[in-house]
Amino acid sequence: MRKTGLCGVVIATLFGTAGLLQHPSPHVVQKHHNQQNNSSLAQAGVNLLNSYSDPGSREAASSATLLPYGFLRVMQKPGPTPAQLEAYKKVVAARRVRFEETVAAQQAAALRAQAAEEAQAQAAAEAQAAQEAQAAAAQAAAQAAAAAAQAAQAKQSSSSSPEGGVWAELRACESGGNYAEDSGNGYYGAYQFALSTWEGLGFSGLPSAASPAVQDEAAEELQARSGWGQWPACAAELGLY
Repeated sequence: MRKTGLCGVVIATLFGTAGLLQHPSPHVVQKHHNQQNNSSLAQAGVNLLNSYSDPGSREAASSATLLPYGFLRVMQKPGPTPAQLEAYKKVVAARRVRFEETVAAQQAAALRAQAAEEAQAQAAAEAQAAQEAQAAAAQAAAQAAAAAAQAAQAKQSSSSSPEGGVWAELRACESGGNYAEDSGNGYYGAYQFALSTWEGLGFSGLPSAASPAVQDEAAEELQARSGWGQWPACAAELGLY
C-alpha cells in the first residue's frame, strides 16, 4: 500500500509539471515575446551596420532587413587636392607679406613720431636758449646804459662847476690851487699837466701860462677821456675812484 501510494504521488507530480510546460503563465509568455522582439531588432541593427560597412557583401544582399543602397549613408569629406593646398599656401604667404608690411609701416610711423618729438624738443630748447640770451643781452645793455648814465651824471656834476666842488679840491691837492704853478719837476699849472699831455689835448705853450678857464677846460677834457686816474694820488685821496 505504501509503495503504491508513493508511485501515485510521483506520477501526479510529473503530470502537473508537464501541464505547466504545455500551458505557461501569461507573464512567461509576455517575457518570451519581448525576447523575440528584441532579438529581431538586434538582428535588424546588425544587418543595417553590415549594409553601411559593406553594402555589396553577400550577407547584405541576402538580408531582408537591409535599407536601400545609399540611404542614411555616412559620406566622408574628401581631402584637399594639391591645387587647393598650393592655393592655400599662396594665401598664407600673401597674408604674411601684408602682416610684415603693416608691422614695418607701424615701426616707420613710430620712428617718424619719435623724430618729430625730438625735433620739437630741440626747437623748444633752442627757443628757450634764444630767449635767455636775449634777456641776458637786454640786461647787459641796461647795465651799460645805467653805467653810462651814471658816468655822464658824474661828469656833468664834476665839470659843471670847475671853479668849485671836486675840481677845487683837486687843484688844492695838486698845486694848492695855483694856476701859475711851475714846480720845476715837469708838471705845470693848477692841475699839474705834463707838457706831453697838454700838447696831446691840442693846447700849446706851457700850461702854467694859460688862463684858468683854458686850464679848467683842458682838465675837464682829460678827465672825460681817461678818467680820474690821470691824477692818481689826489684822486685816491679824494675818493674819486
